[in-house]
Amino acid sequence: MSNSYRLASLTNTRFEGDVIEEFVRHTLRFVDRMFVIDNVAPDRTREILDRLVAEGLPVTIWESFELDDLTGDITRFARRAFAEDACDYLFVLDADEFLRPAGRDALERSLALLPAEAHATLPWVTYVPTWGDVASDSVLASIRYRMADEPIAFSKIIVARSFANRPSAEIAPGFHGITDTYGDPAVVPLADAAIAHFPVRSIPQLQGKAFLGWSSFLLVGNEDSHTMGAQWRRLYEELRRDADWTPEDLYYFARTYLDIDRTNPDLVFDPMPTVERRYPFPVPPMAELALTYIQSLSDYCLRLRGDAR
Repeated sequence: MSNSYRLASLTNTRFEGDVIEEFVRHTLRFVDRMFVIDNVAPDRTREILDRLVAEGLPVTIWESFELDDLTGDITRFARRAFAEDACDYLFVLDADEFLRPAGRDALERSLALLPAEAHATLPWVTYVPTWGDVASDSVLASIRYRMADEPIAFSKIIVARSFANRPSAEIAPGFHGITDTYGDPAVVPLADAAIAHFPVRSIPQLQGKAFLGWSSFLLVGNEDSHTMGAQWRRLYEELRRDADWTPEDLYYFARTYLDIDRTNPDLVFDPMPTVERRYPFPVPPMAELALTYIQSLSDYCLRLRGDAR
């Protein structure tokens, strides 16, 4: 089957060095081009992306320093993606989110069922580390269990090209929908597809995410207005109380990631297909991460001061 649609993806990255290579290689099984925003990554995310580009993969890297307006930033970059690529649909994905239709042909069959100019959503299916994990640098090879049902029904947006013709449309906070001041856009769940979400992968990754996540919510001033704000605050407080996390702590935080009362959710063995991994760089230790992050904040403040002059 020849491709009926041109598909692209847009991803904002920040602290994704442990998973970014697998994410890129996996996503390119489904899309024709990837746009990746390097948002001051304090680890080796950018280095890995540069190596993937050097391989000749269809990945375009943009830079952003908008630490305080990620929603507006993603809308601007989505418009830029449509301007630079004749894609019919743009998948807005985080780097820990892996498409899981049966294949490209199946994905296109699902897209063909959408009403003209309608956007679509893909639900999360959350994978969690367990005692049954396989020791591997590969996230997809090691984490093979998912929750049988989701504590909170999150989804991510697939943006149709009609978005490019509506200046009043914006991608909603969390990248879960589309808003438009001149009417509600058509948004339809996509059939027979989902997103495999890997938010918790290792102790260093989760500690780094807790440190960066809560400080980011404080920076933008919406720590009390978003589900994830409470989550990042809880993990950050756990980190401050005791940074010597054990595997048991990791499994507990993974199971209660969005719902602290779900300490024993039913799990399903449902491994994802794996991809090649050539660049298995370790997650940086907390001290190195903190120093890099402080430097990035300093650079950001200097940039703001320069813009204000």
